[in-house]
Amino acid sequence: MEDVHPNCSFGCNTPETIEHLLITCPYAKYVWALEPNPIAINSDDIFSFLEICKSGIGKVEAEIPIEMILTKAWFIWKERCNRVFEQKQQSNTQLGLEIKRFLEFWYKGNMNSRQSSKGNLRIQNWSFPKSSQLKLNIDVAWISVDLSAGFSLILRNDAGDFELGKAGSFTTSSPEEAEAIWLLQGAIWALDKGISNFTVEGDCQNLFDYLNGKDSQISWQNRSIMDEVKEKISRCQIFLGFFLVPRTANNVADVLVKEAKSFKNFLNRRTIPPACIKSALAVDKSNARDISNSSTLDGSTQSFASVKESSYFYL
Repeated sequence: MEDVHPNCSFGCNTPETIEHLLITCPYAKYVWALEPNPIAINSDDIFSFLEICKSGIGKVEAEIPIEMILTKAWFIWKERCNRVFEQKQQSNTQLGLEIKRFLEFWYKGNMNSRQSSKGNLRIQNWSFPKSSQLKLNIDVAWISVDLSAGFSLILRNDAGDFELGKAGSFTTSSPEEAEAIWLLQGAIWALDKGISNFTVEGDCQNLFDYLNGKDSQISWQNRSIMDEVKEKISRCQIFLGFFLVPRTANNVADVLVKEAKSFKNFLNRRTIPPACIKSALAVDKSNARDISNSSTLDGSTQSFASVKESSYFYL
């Protein structure tokens, strides 16, 4: 095997010290500046990486939790190793999205409570579609290329009742590609089911920005998939638009997708929802009814019951 080059693996021709690789390299600085918990790196103030970690240990009220600092550093290091030993690489934007999805999965909706806030912002919850309309929520859970990803499609009516659902596991190479594939499959599913007079909601900003004609830095492969999404969805009757929502407004799809990663076969449901999302559906309906009031139920009221009934699967 060839000797590892002493310069930075991210291509900036600087000696690859720990501090450079994890903190001051332009690639790493861009990743640190992304959500969640964006950090602007000032090269003049950098100490050793060990000192940075020590400064955050044991501080319960730290502005940036130490576990998030270590998670970002670990993903940057893993990206470096993939480039050196596997000849695989992804952009800093793609890596940032992978980190975000990883943290959202393990924090199970509690990540935002650990982030510093600007003012007292109201949590955005799921809301009822307008009268006679339907709403399709789409979500994907992706951790790594070595683990199964999950997807979920949840269609509800203007009373908040479950109409149709689909979920399952699959494999793909990146979180953005996973989201793109199931936006396309969701469009095909809606067309096949004859769904009309509906909106689509999801929480992948890059893809929804592209679908809505905004600037977006998605890969050219995923642009091609998104163009196909537009073509398929345009053939549906009375499609009302793509809407980007925070995870709190995509909660039922998020609950189901965490279960779906372990499914051996696709789940398909009509009218009767799977047991694992019944509590989350009730929470969404209650919050939607009280949308004009200040009090809402939080994620702690939801159930994460496992789906075990074999009747849920189509063999």
